[in-house]
Amino acid sequence: MDEPWDCEFVSRLLDGLVSFLSEFAEDWLANDMRAAVFKILLAWVVLSLVAIHFAWKVYGHTVNDMYYRQGEPGRAGPGRRAQTRSSMEDEPGPCRPVLSN
Repeated sequence: MDEPWDCEFVSRLLDGLVSFLSEFAEDWLANDMRAAVFKILLAWVVLSLVAIHFAWKVYGHTVNDMYYRQGEPGRAGPGRRAQTRSSMEDEPGPCRPVLSN
């Protein structure tokens, strides 16, 4: 940090930005294949982002509801006990044979 922030640094930064933008504008206005492909790909990306934005505005709450559990964690419904790993092991399932002592 030997060089302080002065007008020379900002001036060089702005000159570089202006030269980049002028070259970009020249390439944009050129009628060659490279510019045409770039325009098509840029339009595709922008269109995709706009479609994703509108789809998220319309269906975003539905997607959130599908991936988040509703209700309080650890509570089963009324009249039901919470299913824990030990309580599930005690109950016989369709594939688990009933063992008698």
